Amino acid sequence: MALAAETQEAIWLRMVLEELGVQMAGPVVIREDNKACQMFADHAGNFSRTKHIDVRYHFVRERVERGDIRVDYVSTDEQVADIFTKALPREPFKKHRARLVVSRSSLSIHSVSEDV
Repeated sequence: MALAAETQEAIWLRMVLEELGVQMAGPVVIREDNKACQMFADHAGNFSRTKHIDVRYHFVRERVERGDIRVDYVSTDEQVADIFTKALPREPFKKHRARLVVSRSSLSIHSVSEDV
């Protein structure tokens, strides 16, 4: 379900950028930490247990086939987006924050304590 929403947003953002004169080369890369979801999006084969799959997933697969998006697997430990969606323990939080290029000086503006 989240992959379908992200696909819609990626397509919308691409259209907005193109209207502003910014041309994007290649597909938008979406990093997914659910291997089954990523495999279903990437492989157009006939899966015997997918009768129940919603139209949204077929929409994602269609967009992958058209070359609008590419779904890459990223392990859960490396999923930076988790910082926005989950309450993380201190160390994973610090690791993801560092990957977002958030500096101490930008944090001090909001009076964040030093041990965060």
